[in-house]
Amino acid sequence: AALWRAIRREDVSKRARDFIWKIVHDAHRVGRYWSNIPGYETRATCSKCGVIEDMDHVLTKCTAAGPAQLWRLTRALLSKREIDLPDDMDVAFIAGSPLCEVKNSNGDIKTGDTRLLRIVLTETAHLIWRMRCERVIEWGSEEGKEHTEREIDNKWMAMLNARIGLDQAMTSARLTGRRKIAEAKVRATWKGTLRNEQDLPEDWAVRRIWVLVGKPDVRPNG
Repeated sequence: AALWRAIRREDVSKRARDFIWKIVHDAHRVGRYWSNIPGYETRATCSKCGVIEDMDHVLTKCTAAGPAQLWRLTRALLSKREIDLPDDMDVAFIAGSPLCEVKNSNGDIKTGDTRLLRIVLTETAHLIWRMRCERVIEWGSEEGKEHTEREIDNKWMAMLNARIGLDQAMTSARLTGRRKIAEAKVRATWKGTLRNEQDLPEDWAVRRIWVLVGKPDVRPNG
C-alpha cells in the first residue's frame, strides 16, 4: 500500500508508474513468459548474455550496451548532490525507489534531493527497459546491433530534459489542475544539475523556456 501511494505522487511520471507497477506484479513480458509461446521461445533468453531473462537481469546485470553506461551517468549526476547509490543495486531497490528518502545528518528529509533521486532512478530504469525492447524486438533480426555510446548519452539527456519540461508545466495550475507543484520544489529538485545554471533567469522553473540538464562527468570503468 505504501509503494502504491508513493508511485502515485507527482515525483513519478505516469509511464514510470506503470513500469514500476508491472515490476512489482511480475507483469512484464520477459524471460519465462515466452518459453511456452510457439515461435517466440528464444525471447526467453538474453541474446547477449545467454541466460534466462528477468527484470533484475535486464535492469542491472545485462552486458548489452546501455544499462551499465546509464547507471554510470545516473551515479555521476546524483554525485553532484552528494547522493550515493548502493553498489549492489538490484531490481528490488529500483522497484522500491519511489519510497527512497535522502536525509541530512539530523535525520530530516531533504525534499529536493529525495525528489531528484526518485525521478532519476525511475526514469533511468524505464529508459533501460525501452532500449532493451528496441534492441530485442525492433532490431531482433539485425544480429549484433546495439546502441552506440552517443545514442545512449543522448537518450538519457533527452529523457531528463523532457522531465524538467514536465516539471515546468506542472507549476501551472491552468495546465495541471490540482496536480500543480510549487516553483520552489522544482528549483530544489534540479539545482546543481543544470547546464549554465548561473545564467538562467531566476524564474526559470515557471517560464516556458528550454532548460537543459548538464551532462555529468563519468568516470571510466576500473
